[in-house]
This record gives sequence, structure tokens and C-alpha cells, in this order.
Amino acid sequence: MPKCPARSFHKRASEHIPEALFLPALGPILKQIGSLTQRIERIGGYERQPETISKESYPETELLRQVEGIGPLTALTFVLTIEDPYRFQKSRSVGAYLGLVPARDQSGDRDPQKRISKEGNEMLRKLLVSCAHYILGPFGSDSDLRPHGKKIASRGGKNSKKRAVVAVARKLAMLLYSRKLLTRVKQVGSSLAVSCIAPAGQGQKLPGSTGPAAQTLHVVVVNKVASR
Repeated sequence: MPKCPARSFHKRASEHIPEALFLPALGPILKQIGSLTQRIERIGGYERQPETISKESYPETELLRQVEGIGPLTALTFVLTIEDPYRFQKSRSVGAYLGLVPARDQSGDRDPQKRISKEGNEMLRKLLVSCAHYILGPFGSDSDLRPHGKKIASRGGKNSKKRAVVAVARKLAMLLYSRKLLTRVKQVGSSLAVSCIAPAGQGQKLPGSTGPAAQTLHVVVVNKVASR
């Protein structure tokens, strides 16, 4: 049988199988392979939809995807969930908004250590945790977030690895928020152009913002946000 792509294997194989074997034994198997191939192709189309939507309607996701471990689905979900970044006074608030900080149950001098609150958008929280697993895993590159998580995991103790993953996911949320805040979208005719505002250390007004974020912001180098 000559070489052929996987998507056409069930068609090409039927041409080279003797009829005596095809009908009773191999015919149903090739039919099932063809059905599975079609399903896989449909799933592949669904996986490409977030990237298409991002390029056409949310070009600011391109800057977010430059962060290690962030794919089109996570970037698009973050943009749609956060929406207006000016409603957060600081980047640390995003971690609490997404339920990536410990819940509080204070009573007098009693302040027990509890698990994360798991408030906010569950899908985005799971995506960020998945990205954190990738960053700390064997295929993650040497980014600023990786040693941060490894340091927490090396402390040992119960659930140290889980705490490291949550800490990296929380830092990821802060980093993505800072990148979204530092990105402004200009509409020029029917096209959108994305540009970053101000180099590090210079203050600049954010157009269209209200509340505390409307004050002059001093832009910090984005790559150093994770080390705060």
C-alpha cells in the first residue's frame, strides 16, 4: 500500500484490500476509522476558532500570548473575562477576583490558613492553573515564573507543589492584567492597531479610563511584574 495522509487512510486502504478480507473483517474497521477521522477534523476546527476570533476581533490578545505558556484560548478568555482593566486599582486584585488567593475567616486573633476562595470565573481559573502546570513542568522554558514556583515547591511540606502551581497561576493573572492595561487599541478606519503605551519609568494618561486608574500611571517593565 502506498503512503498517504492519515485523513485519507480509510479510503486508500479499501482500494488495496482483497474483497474476501474487506467485507467480513476489515470493512467495518475502516468505516469506523473514517468516522473517527471526520470527528477529529471537526474538533481541530473548533480548536482553531479562538485563534481566528482573537485575530479578527481582539488583537490585544497577541501581546498576552507572548507570555510563556499562554495560548489563544487562555488569552481570549482573559480578555473577555476582565473586560475593562481600569476597574481594578492594582494587579494584585485580579488574583482575588479570579479566586486564586486564600479565603479569609478572621475572628479576633484567629486567622486560619484556608484554601483558595475559587471565586470568579471557573474556566479562566482552570486555564491559568493549567498554564502554571506547563510552566513548572518538564517542557516549560526558563522564564521568571518558573524559578518563582520552583522555590515555593522546594520548601517542602504538605501540598507544596499545589501551592507553587497556584502561586504561579496568580502571578500569571497579574502579568496578563499588566499587559492588557499597557495595551491600547486604536481603531483606524476598519482596521485595529495595537500599540504599547510609554516605556518604563514614564507617566502617561490612559485614555477613556475612569476612577483611580485615570490618574497618571508609571509604567513598569512587564517582565518584572512576576518578581514583585
